[in-house]
Amino acid sequence: MPVSLLLKPKLHRKYLYRCLQCIPSHFASYDTTRLVLAFFAISGLDLLKDLETLKKKGKIIDWIYTLQVVDHKEQASGFQGSTTLNTLDNRNQSAPYKWCHIAGTYTALCTLLILGDDLSKVNKEAIAESLRVLQQPNGVFCASKDGSEGDMRFIYCASCISYIINDWSGVDIEKATEYILQSLTYEYGFAQGPELEAHGGSTYCALASLALMGK
Repeated sequence: MPVSLLLKPKLHRKYLYRCLQCIPSHFASYDTTRLVLAFFAISGLDLLKDLETLKKKGKIIDWIYTLQVVDHKEQASGFQGSTTLNTLDNRNQSAPYKWCHIAGTYTALCTLLILGDDLSKVNKEAIAESLRVLQQPNGVFCASKDGSEGDMRFIYCASCISYIINDWSGVDIEKATEYILQSLTYEYGFAQGPELEAHGGSTYCALASLALMGK
């Protein structure tokens, strides 16, 4: 095996720790999705069996909860990707135009669980309520309430979220299943949506969603 392809745990750990402290400059444009980056870093450390040496777990958990949005009026509850777009006037959980992102909610819940949190501070009812708004008539889910794309990735996020909070009231399982089956292609892979090209990522999302939904 070429040296360049060898796993180098120490260097990987160093890089992942750096991403938790200060993201590399070439990731600056992803600052609005900092929570997703934190998920990859923390889950990477967990896979490397190095999570026990992670300092300030409590502070990371507290930071994640600062990103929780609870808005029953707009039905936009969940987790933001970061505080980048927050201002002095919208610090509260239910501030105007402070909406969740489905990937942010998914990665927040997963990261909290990896860090050993019991999710007692998660407003599960509000999240399920908001998932219902994100599902479209054809069964697919959008990433956020308005102006967002919708595809297989977000069905997967919705399925994981519902499984974690143990509340499927925000998902029309039959419609979601129908959308997934309509995305099956001639080579028996799944695409991001009907009549699109299949690939590994969307196939994983489709099969995982069906499994989580008990299909």
